[in-house]
Amino acid sequence: MRSGGRPNSPAHAQLALLWRALPGWARVPVRGACNHPAPVNVPDRREEKVAGAGTAIRLGLIGCGRLTERGYLPVIAGRAGVVVAAAADPDPARRSEIGGRLPGVRLYGSAEDLCADGGVDGVVVASPPSTHLAAAEHAARAGLPALVEKPPADDVDGARALAALDPVPAIGFNRRFGLGAGLAEAASGCRARHPEGGPLELELAISYRRRSWDPVGALGDALADLGPHLADLALIAAGAGAGLDVAAATSEAKRFELELEADGLRARLRGRTDRPYRELAVLREPGGEVRFERRHGGLAALFRRRGPHPLRASLGAQLDAWLATLGAGRASATEGGPLADASAGVRVMELLERAAEGSA
Repeated sequence: MRSGGRPNSPAHAQLALLWRALPGWARVPVRGACNHPAPVNVPDRREEKVAGAGTAIRLGLIGCGRLTERGYLPVIAGRAGVVVAAAADPDPARRSEIGGRLPGVRLYGSAEDLCADGGVDGVVVASPPSTHLAAAEHAARAGLPALVEKPPADDVDGARALAALDPVPAIGFNRRFGLGAGLAEAASGCRARHPEGGPLELELAISYRRRSWDPVGALGDALADLGPHLADLALIAAGAGAGLDVAAATSEAKRFELELEADGLRARLRGRTDRPYRELAVLREPGGEVRFERRHGGLAALFRRRGPHPLRASLGAQLDAWLATLGAGRASATEGGPLADASAGVRVMELLERAAEGSA
């Protein structure tokens, strides 16, 4: 490892040891940052046979932006039994970029053409939020199951229209499988131990440097970008059927902070798009004892984490859960499980709409 000076000096040896101690995802710089996963090439496995299950599941990717490039492509590449058969994006440059990583994939200029042409068993909608509803409608008309990335739509009306489709889409609140994994069970256990006690205290936070992600299109303000993940986890902690009131809200272009209240729960949500990558979820009992804590990112993570990048890990677990529904009824496949359906998307968008109104 050379960066000037004597290559075999004690300082270089210490740097080499530190470099080898980093997890693989932290070693790959992306425009000067080490907290986003890098793109990979995907092998051509369209004719792959799955033991006991016939041919592989064929996916169509609608939207060829950064999440597809750095998230879904490497996640799918690491899974047997599923292949990318088609991809759609109105931008020829993005189609060319993704096509170069997917040998033999069929490329389309629109979601409508991809869905109408057939040859896929389901679609992942990772295009801009303003296009989610139209893409999901094309999938529904073709009878295709859809996994729609967050936010489900631009507004509450769009989220409700998604929920009215048949088949009903799943919604990509992937932090349910990462930052918030186990949160519902922890909150339920706390309430059982303190049926007459004070409220539980929940702290949720996500930050990242948007410029290092180098988004292809506009992502909206921090509340629109990160708010859906945190609002979804807060609703999960509040419990089935519980509503959350917005006690206080501050929202600016690069940051937001919300204080939410429900019967037996107080939640503080914070998001920033101008700070190093970090995720935090902490749940405390009425007496202040921590009952659930999960952290991703930060300097300490460089020394303790092994395995895939947290984004890819949560996307992969979510994708596995959704793929399991392709051979089962939607209701039976999602009931009681962590995979979000479109009704969860409606509740999240309703909460964020109230938060935006409160911060105006």
